[in-house]
Amino acid sequence: QLQRSGTTDTSTLDYNKIQLNPADMVINPLLRDGDTIIVRGGERPNVFTIVGGVAHPGEYPMPSGTLSLAEAIGKAGGFDTMAKPAQTTILRRSPDGKSNVLTVNAADLNVQGSTMVNVGDNITIPQERPKAPSAFSPLALFGVAVTLFGLFRH
Repeated sequence: QLQRSGTTDTSTLDYNKIQLNPADMVINPLLRDGDTIIVRGGERPNVFTIVGGVAHPGEYPMPSGTLSLAEAIGKAGGFDTMAKPAQTTILRRSPDGKSNVLTVNAADLNVQGSTMVNVGDNITIPQERPKAPSAFSPLALFGVAVTLFGLFRH
C-alpha cells in the first residue's frame, strides 16, 4: 500500500503488475518525499533454513512435533567436507520481533541432540575456505607436459 505524505488514506499497489510494466505511472506511481510504502507481512511459514557447510542447504518444513539440531542437519544431508560445525550459529526471532544469535558447537553430538530448532530459525554452519593451490606442483607440471605433447605430436 502507498500512503501519501500528509494523509491517512492508502492506495493498494499490485507489485506483480508493477514488475510487468514499471513505466506505467498509473500502476507504479512516482514516490514523493514523505510517502510511506506499507508491506503487510504474511504468516510465518512452518519452515527453518540451514545454510553453509551441509550437503543440501535450503529451506525445510518443520515437523508437527519437535526438531533437534541433529535432525535438522540430517534433513540437509549432513555436514559437507568443509564444514566447521563447532562455530554453528542459529538466528532466532523472539515473539517481540527481536533477533537473537545462538552460537553452538554442533560438532558435539550431545549439543546436536539437546538443541531444539524453532519455526523460522536460520541455521548457519560455517565452512573452511578452500586452500589455494601451491605455486608449483610436480604432478600438475607433468599433466601439462602430457597435454602439450598430445596436442603437438601430430
